[in-house]
Amino acid sequence: MPLSREEQRVLDSIEDGLRVDDPMFAAKLTFTATRRHFRRQRVLAHGCLWVGMLMTLTGFGVGHDVLGAGVLLILYGLVLLVMAIVAVVRLRSPVGGSPRCRWC
Repeated sequence: MPLSREEQRVLDSIEDGLRVDDPMFAAKLTFTATRRHFRRQRVLAHGCLWVGMLMTLTGFGVGHDVLGAGVLLILYGLVLLVMAIVAVVRLRSPVGGSPRCRWC
């Protein structure tokens, strides 16, 4: 559904105001810059998934010898896994999260 003339005028005025405030605004709106940004976020999130899995598995291995260190590695790995999974889900979502939810 296309925007009405009034809505388009308001959006254009907001964009013009942002261009005046931030000269790099136009560069940030390009398709390639946006794609590059999402690719970096995706790589970082998937890297965190791997690090979290390795920390958790290492914690299980270390937990047999040094209980405290193993438990900490397991907990930190699980927290990192949960945070990375949330980041991956947010990146895959077409909307990017609900405006009502702070964590989404």
